[in-house]
Amino acid sequence: MTQKKIRPIPTDDDLVRIFSSQEFKDLVAENWPGNPKDKTRASPADVDEFAKLALGDARIYIHDAVKPKRATSGRPVQSPVIESTIDFTRNLQITYYTATGEQPSFTASRESIASSAKRGPFARILRWCLLELDAPCDDVRYINVLQSRSNTMNDEKGRPRRKRVRKNFKTRPE
Repeated sequence: MTQKKIRPIPTDDDLVRIFSSQEFKDLVAENWPGNPKDKTRASPADVDEFAKLALGDARIYIHDAVKPKRATSGRPVQSPVIESTIDFTRNLQITYYTATGEQPSFTASRESIASSAKRGPFARILRWCLLELDAPCDDVRYINVLQSRSNTMNDEKGRPRRKRVRKNFKTRPE
């Protein structure tokens, strides 16, 4: 019989160290939406606020990842680690939108991200966080699972599916 793989659980001190590190703040500042030519697009206060909110998301992830598997009568539930990773992705999407005002990735494709350089800004931040938390780091899967669940819930309620809203969209003169 094979032994179950034990996943290391970061302590609260580890989480604070990870999300207050200069490496994380540099990653967030580098991937902050805005004009790429403008090097001062994210203020240090904005980056610190995002780091504080991401730390809260990580604490929720750690709390949920160690819970026993829950039984449901609705959709099938995966392992607690996978479910909490999906929840972390959703919470980080909300944090990203709250802090930056830009919508994060709704979908991702494996072909378009063969290298990390082709990942979108949100996907780069998410992948870094998952790697640091020793979580399963299939960021493409989690982004797409959230979109699929959103579509399923909207279809059940008879609502239109969510679509990306473009900021500063200019119509072309005809």
